[in-house]
Amino acid sequence: MTSFVLISKFKDKISGFNSAIDMGAGIGRIAKSLLVKRFKEVDLLEPAEIQINQARVNVPEIKNFYHESMQGF
Repeated sequence: MTSFVLISKFKDKISGFNSAIDMGAGIGRIAKSLLVKRFKEVDLLEPAEIQINQARVNVPEIKNFYHESMQGF
């Protein structure tokens, strides 16, 4: 099941929140196509520097970019 399907399936349960974080976000595809449309503020966490640099270009609407591992965060 893709992230898009999961979020669509549970959209009633995740509405009403103002912020989200995309953990292990890669280049920000999910953040761009889904999260920034549904939440007022979106943060992005990604351990690979090359991917987070591309995410900064792809999704400039992101509030905070965290360049670290999920475990470290």
